[in-house]
Amino acid sequence: MQNIMFKNERELEIFKIITIEYWVNNKTITQINKENKFNARYWMLLFGISRRKHGQHREWKEWNDLTYKSKHNRMRKIIIKPYKCTICNNEKRLSLTNLNHKYNNNPNEWKWMCYLCHERYDKKYNDKITGGDSHKKNQKIYNCRAYLFINYILLKKSGVEIGKECNCNYSTIYIQLKKFQIKKIKGVNKK
Repeated sequence: MQNIMFKNERELEIFKIITIEYWVNNKTITQINKENKFNARYWMLLFGISRRKHGQHREWKEWNDLTYKSKHNRMRKIIIKPYKCTICNNEKRLSLTNLNHKYNNNPNEWKWMCYLCHERYDKKYNDKITGGDSHKKNQKIYNCRAYLFINYILLKKSGVEIGKECNCNYSTIYIQLKKFQIKKIKGVNKK
């Protein structure tokens, strides 16, 4: 809350009434208006008093009900973003990292890192869990130019057949073929 300067004793008294009645006694704005004969909403806006109570907003969700992105967004509000990476001290673009990949509601398990340190940390963490093969398991084989060249040109497979082998859509294969500039030569590669 911002620093408030009261013009007179009446404003100070109204501020005390609103904060005690609203936050401590859990009375609604309408109840405060009726009991004290003043517009509580006007004074709340004037004093900068929030009308939302923590956890009582209609769209508030508990931590376990949040999505991956929502957990990161809520932690971004709690953990102050530094100007430099906490690992390498570079002034690069920073991202919020969960250290144990359990995404608990504990600010001590989160850290700001630059993207390079974040990637290195995730690779180290995943290698500990999987025994060092994490980068090989996540590699997409259709991103390999040689694989596509062998299957499309030499073995004369269609994009649909290669897509089924790679568990992806055939359009993804055709996009990769175009990216790598792999084309069938007319009249030579026909089955």
